[in-house]
Amino acid sequence: MTQPDINTQNTVRIDGKQYEVDSLPDVAKISIEHLVAIDKEVQRLEMARAGFAQAIKAIMDGDDAPDPIGAAEGTEPPVPSPTSDVPPLKVVPTSEK
Repeated sequence: MTQPDINTQNTVRIDGKQYEVDSLPDVAKISIEHLVAIDKEVQRLEMARAGFAQAIKAIMDGDDAPDPIGAAEGTEPPVPSPTSDVPPLKVVPTSEK
């Protein structure tokens, strides 16, 4: 499912509250358009990443895969902790009237 375009929607939900798009200041409308574009790009990059990860796995499961060196099977590097304790702002364009 594709992200809705702010120009085709008449409402937007910001942190759980519904607003008429026409009532928002221009800077908010522009910012929402940028957020929607960023969300689309993130989704595209996540799909690309998943495809490359799947390709690597297929290669490494094949006959031509090199032998591993010294690392324990199934180990992964530690995941860095978030840099901020501030929850992200949720902005969801909607088509509700």
